[in-house]
Amino acid sequence: MKILLDECVPQKFRFSLEVHGFEVQTVRYAGLGSYKNGKLLTIAEGRFDVLVTLDKSIEYQNNFTGRNLAVLIARTPSAQLRDLLPLVPAIVNALRVIAPGQVIYVGQGTTFDSAARNLMPK
Repeated sequence: MKILLDECVPQKFRFSLEVHGFEVQTVRYAGLGSYKNGKLLTIAEGRFDVLVTLDKSIEYQNNFTGRNLAVLIARTPSAQLRDLLPLVPAIVNALRVIAPGQVIYVGQGTTFDSAARNLMPK
């Protein structure tokens, strides 16, 4: 699975997903750093399977109907790596079941809670 990390996600976070067998690139490394969300989604589609972001409004600013790109939104107190790392098990579980065009939230109060292990979507 090819994963694109949005600019708001710390670049070092990619290592936390690569150890689980995912192919991960940051938006900057992929040469997509100057694009806004709508254009970014269109360009990333076909090159990546999932966009991982912290941007909670992306779902409401874009139409995901018919898209091949899925979006995983991590709910964290901040954009700092120390707040994102505890979500790794839940993010990995979500990435294993996410489908094209789907938007999944990960973090406290979601189906993929940071304290949960091996969860399937409801």
